[in-house]
Amino acid sequence: LYQGDIIGFENIAVRYAIANNTRIWPGGVIPYKNDIGLEDIKDEIAKALKHIMDNTCI
Repeated sequence: LYQGDIIGFENIAVRYAIANNTRIWPGGVIPYKNDIGLEDIKDEIAKALKHIMDNTCI
């Protein structure tokens, strides 16, 4: 147990969320489009996405 309540895995492959590699996005890039109504906050959205990419495994 990790921190007393999280089960760890010896094999990293056990942690994969996708069991079949044919189901992942090409090049690891998830396509998206901003709604036109969000144009005024597109810079904040870009900063938020960068924060997520820099600080998580997503």
